[in-house]
Amino acid sequence: AARTVTFPDAAITIPSGTLIAGTVANANRLDSTSAVGVIKESLIADGISTSVLTLAGTLTAPQTVTIQNKSGTMGLVDQDPTASFKNKIINYDFSVAQAGTVFAVAGYTLDQWYFNFAGSGPSVTQQTRTLGTLARPGKKFFRLSVSTTVLTPTIENRIENVENFAGDFVTISITAKTLASRTLTVNVIQNFGAGGSPSGSVTTVAGTVNLTTTLTRYSVTVFVPSISGKTLGTAGDYVAIQFAFPTAVLEGYDIYDVQAERGSIMTDLEQRPPGAELALCERFFVTLPNNTNTVGPWGSLYATTGGKVFWPFRVPMRAIPTLSGTGNSFEIIGVGPVTGTVANTVLGTQGVNFDGTSLSSAGTIGQPLAYRGAGLLSAQL
Repeated sequence: AARTVTFPDAAITIPSGTLIAGTVANANRLDSTSAVGVIKESLIADGISTSVLTLAGTLTAPQTVTIQNKSGTMGLVDQDPTASFKNKIINYDFSVAQAGTVFAVAGYTLDQWYFNFAGSGPSVTQQTRTLGTLARPGKKFFRLSVSTTVLTPTIENRIENVENFAGDFVTISITAKTLASRTLTVNVIQNFGAGGSPSGSVTTVAGTVNLTTTLTRYSVTVFVPSISGKTLGTAGDYVAIQFAFPTAVLEGYDIYDVQAERGSIMTDLEQRPPGAELALCERFFVTLPNNTNTVGPWGSLYATTGGKVFWPFRVPMRAIPTLSGTGNSFEIIGVGPVTGTVANTVLGTQGVNFDGTSLSSAGTIGQPLAYRGAGLLSAQL
């Protein structure tokens, strides 16, 4: 049996698990079937017995390679560059910023991007790019500014479900530049959740990229360990794509267009519609409207100075969220703005409701009531 696959990379590493569902000894020959480029004679291998075969020839163009096997089933990684949602990174283009655009503390920053560090003095911001910077639509990028007082800075995007990429290749690509040449380390972290007795997290170094002052597209590929035999917690398992920056260095990093896709080949960036990206983010984090011109939680008065309001989520959340950052601004329709206390909150994955008590002006039972204050609902990993 034979199967043909095209590898456009200059250097190709093929783990045995990618070739066949069996031992690598089942592959008895590796032949170049294209006259384009150069593959060294040493790459023509019979009776391969190593678990990993590295092709180290110099390819001047995409090279077609045919792999023939004695027995067993071929198990090559299949990739479709046009597949929908092949990119597992949510907020890949840093366009969604529900919680704000400037951050200086550890925690979630732009939607789905978690920032961590030791020391003091970092700045994470959402920036607007200059028109024509990239040959695609899109306006935003991520900027990290650090100094010698910032230690071990990292950013990561946590992908729901630790099964993603397990026992398979993942290719991670970014577009980035720095003020000076720096080395960026890319990690894949498998986290088995919280609650119960989950297995400890597993970190795999995917590789390093040497950033320069020129905006450039980079990629790394790594085989992610199997999770066979691991134990999940009761909730919150994920796989994180992490970027680790040099420690205690005065530097600025600009990052655009992050992609994490199954397989060993970098394909074109998947560009999702803005509405779809916002919906993906709202599964994990939602902000309540916080102005008098936007429809927020609505309900009615059940007493002259008390009422209940409801807010159905546009997208069901990943888990029952927490509510924080609420204010005291309400409006009794027909009376006007009033102040009150948020109380008796009931949270679910489909929506939230709460009471407005001790309202500063009275209304009539049944009169419409709106909440006009802030609120942050989080089901983040």
